[in-house]
Amino acid sequence: MPKIGNNVFMGPGACVFGNITIGNHVTIGGNAVVTDDVPDFHTVLSPESTVINKDLSSFYIHNIDN
Repeated sequence: MPKIGNNVFMGPGACVFGNITIGNHVTIGGNAVVTDDVPDFHTVLSPESTVINKDLSSFYIHNIDN
């Protein structure tokens, strides 16, 4: 079972498999297949699940403070 961190965006059709850890503030692009750990503040691109050292989560996740 994967462990999913906070503020993670998974695009449509994205698949996460196995006993892996998805860090905090991670963006997983549409149709990406993720089978390896993803560190905090990284982005996974499809179709080859390329992980880049760039935090794009703020473009997809908006926290609302009460």
